[in-house]
Amino acid sequence: MTTPAGSPGDELRAYYGCQQLDDAGLRAVPAYDEHGRPTGLVAIDPGEFADWLEALYEEGDD
Repeated sequence: MTTPAGSPGDELRAYYGCQQLDDAGLRAVPAYDEHGRPTGLVAIDPGEFADWLEALYEEGDD
């Protein structure tokens, strides 16, 4: 069995993903795999996301 190596750009991708969500008003943190390596994805709190999405939906009703 081989150990997953990941991509060198994963940390940078996650950083920009967090920045993009932060600009939209949603806090995110980089996601890591079971070996502690960055995945290139971001993690957000589901409750916070639901609140953010609801506020966004209500904003569109104007």
